[in-house]
Amino acid sequence: HRDLHSFPTRRSSALRTSLAIDGSPVDFQLSGDGRTLAFVSANGRLSALDRDFPKTPLLEIRLPNRIPRRVFFSPDGKRLISGWSDRSIRIFDLATSRQLQQFNAAEDEIAAIWVQRDGRRLILIDRSSAIAAFSYPTGVELFRETVLPGARITDAAFDPEKNRTLIADENGEALLFDIDRKRPIGRFRLSAPFSAFASEIDRDWLATASGRRLTVIHVPSGKTILSRTLPDDAPGRIAGAALACEPGCVFALTTGGTLFAFSLPGELELLRFEVPAKYAAAERAFAGLRIARDGKKVRRSEERRVGKECRS
Repeated sequence: HRDLHSFPTRRSSALRTSLAIDGSPVDFQLSGDGRTLAFVSANGRLSALDRDFPKTPLLEIRLPNRIPRRVFFSPDGKRLISGWSDRSIRIFDLATSRQLQQFNAAEDEIAAIWVQRDGRRLILIDRSSAIAAFSYPTGVELFRETVLPGARITDAAFDPEKNRTLIADENGEALLFDIDRKRPIGRFRLSAPFSAFASEIDRDWLATASGRRLTVIHVPSGKTILSRTLPDDAPGRIAGAALACEPGCVFALTTGGTLFAFSLPGELELLRFEVPAKYAAAERAFAGLRIARDGKKVRRSEERRVGKECRS
C-alpha cells in the first residue's frame, strides 16, 4: 500500500493532500495543472485520481496477462498514454475509460514515454537505448534510432521546451538527443548508480542523486551547478529529486521520510518536512517526486514496509 502527498513549493511545510493508493506505484504522473494523478501499479492496474475526490477513481484499467509500465498525460490532460509489458502503447480517454488507440511500439521493455507539448509526436525510449517517434495519436512510426548500442538504459529525462531527451545507462554514461534534428547533441558522464533521476529537464538543468549526494547539472555541457551531500542528521539516502526553477529550488526526498528543498543557486536549506508522527511506526521507502507544471505543488510517492518484507 502506498500514500501520495502534496506540498506547496514555498517555504511553508504544510501538508496539502494525502491520497491512499492500493498497490505499489511503478510510475506516476501529474496533469499539467497538478489536479489529476495517474499511476501504474505493480498489481497490474492503470488508475487516475482527482486530487479533490480521491476515493472515486476517474479511471481504472486492468488487462489480462499485461502489466502497465509507464504513463503520461496528453497535453490537453484529457487522455492517458500508457506503455505496457507487451511493449504496446495504449491511449485511454480519461472521461470514459475507453481505449482510443493501440499500437506496437517498442523492441524492448519501455523505459519512458512522452508526448510533445504541441501534441504532434509521441516519443518512446526502450531499455536497449532505442529512441522512437510516432505521430500522435495515430501511432504511425516516424523514426527510430539506437543511440547507445549495447547499453541498458536505466533512466531518462525529457526537455518539453526544447524537444530533447537525456538518457543514461547504469554506468552513468549520458547522451542528449535532439528529437527535431534526430541526432545526438551532447554526451557526458554522471555519478552512478542513480538513486534518483528527475523526469524533466527544467531550464537546461537536471537533478539527479547517487546515495546521499544531490547533484544538479547543466544540459548539454554536463557542468555541475550544485553538488551537495545530505545533512548528517538526515536519515537514509535520496530516493526522489525534482527541480522547480520558477521558485528557484531543488527538492530531495529521502528513504527515511524527509523532504528537503535547497535554493538554486546558493544551496541554502529552504524547507525540511518530516513524515507526520502518525506514520512513524512504519518504515518507508520513497519512490518518486514530481513538480506540477505550474510550479506550485510537489508530490511524492511512498511505499509502506511492514517488518522486513516489501512489495514492489
